[in-house]
Amino acid sequence: MEPLSGRLSSQSPSAVRQFAAVRLDDVAAVVPLRHAAVAAAAKVGLSDHRRGEVEIVVNELATNAIVHGGGGMGFVSVVEGPAGSSGEPGVVELTVFDRGPGIEPARLAAGSGSTAGTLGIGLSGALRLASEIVIDTTAQVGTAVVARLGPARLHQGAAGSYEVAGLRRPLSGETRCGDGWTFAQRPGEVRLFMVDGLGHGPLAADAADLALDAFNADPWADPVSAMARIGESLRGSRGAAVGLAVVDDALRTAAFVGVGNVAASLLSRDRRHALLSTPGVAGQRTRTIRRYDVALSDPWALVMHTDGLTERWEWEPVAKSARRAPALAAAALMRDAARERDDACVAVVTPSVP
Repeated sequence: MEPLSGRLSSQSPSAVRQFAAVRLDDVAAVVPLRHAAVAAAAKVGLSDHRRGEVEIVVNELATNAIVHGGGGMGFVSVVEGPAGSSGEPGVVELTVFDRGPGIEPARLAAGSGSTAGTLGIGLSGALRLASEIVIDTTAQVGTAVVARLGPARLHQGAAGSYEVAGLRRPLSGETRCGDGWTFAQRPGEVRLFMVDGLGHGPLAADAADLALDAFNADPWADPVSAMARIGESLRGSRGAAVGLAVVDDALRTAAFVGVGNVAASLLSRDRRHALLSTPGVAGQRTRTIRRYDVALSDPWALVMHTDGLTERWEWEPVAKSARRAPALAAAALMRDAARERDDACVAVVTPSVP
C-alpha cells in the first residue's frame, strides 16, 4: 500500500468507466454509493471477500467525509488494465472529497487521521484494506481521497504509456449527465475526448452519447476529420461543445481540436498553457475547425473540463496533485472549481512512471 504522502502507481488503463457519482449530503447517501461500489467490484471479477472489503472502504470514507468533513461527493469507477492484461480482475477506484477543515499534517505523516483532525475509523480502516490510497488535504479547503482496490498485484504502466482519470456528475436533481469523456491510448500517444451537450437533462445526455459513440468508432482518425465527423453525428440533436486533445511523444507535441467551450490546458513545470478552441456548436454550422499544437515540456499534465467548472483555478497545486495521481487532481478540481448549477466533467492525463 502506498503511504498517504506518496503517489499512486501508474495503471496505464485501457478504459475507465464511472459507475456512480453521489452527493454526500447526509449519511443516507452512503447507501447508493456503497451499492455502486459493490456492483463495480462484481463487474470486474473481484472475489466475494474483496467485494466485502470494497464495501467497508467506501462506507468508511464516505461516512468520514459526511460526519467530519461537512459533506462532499463520492465517485465509483472501474479501471481496466492495459492491453494484454485481459483475464485479470480490474481495479475499483473510489474517489471521495469533502470541504472540511483538512487533516493535521502530523497525523497525515503518521498514516492516520480523519478530516476532523483526530484519529478516524474511516481513514484508518481504508488504509488497512485498500491496495493503494493517496490523499490531498488543505486546511479549511477540504480533503480528497483516492483509494484503489483490486487483486494482490495491480496493473503497472509501461514506458510510453499514460495515466488517465476523470470524473463527471449531473446537475443536482438530474439522473443523467450531459457531459462526458473518453480516451484512447497506444504506445507513445494518447487521445482525450470530451463533450458537453447543450443545457442539461436527457436531451443533453443524448447528444453527449452520440458524440462519444462517434469518437469511439474511430479514435485514431485525423483529429480535424474526426471532429468534423463527430459534428455530423450530432445533426438533429441539441448539439454540443466538444474537444479532442492528442499527446504525441514522438513529436513532443500536444494538439487540440475543439468546437465550443470545452477548456483544455497543458501544465508544465512553470506555466499553464491554454489550448485554443474554435467558437461554435458541434452539430450546427461552425467556422473552419482548426488544430492548435504546443510543445511538450516535462513534467507535463493535460487537463480538460467542461464549462461546468470555472476556468479560474490555480494551476500549480493541480499540477502537483496530477504528478501524484491524475484522479487526485480531478477530484480537487471537481471540489474547488465545479459550478453547482450545471453538469460538470473533468479529466486529467499524465505520462506513466514505470
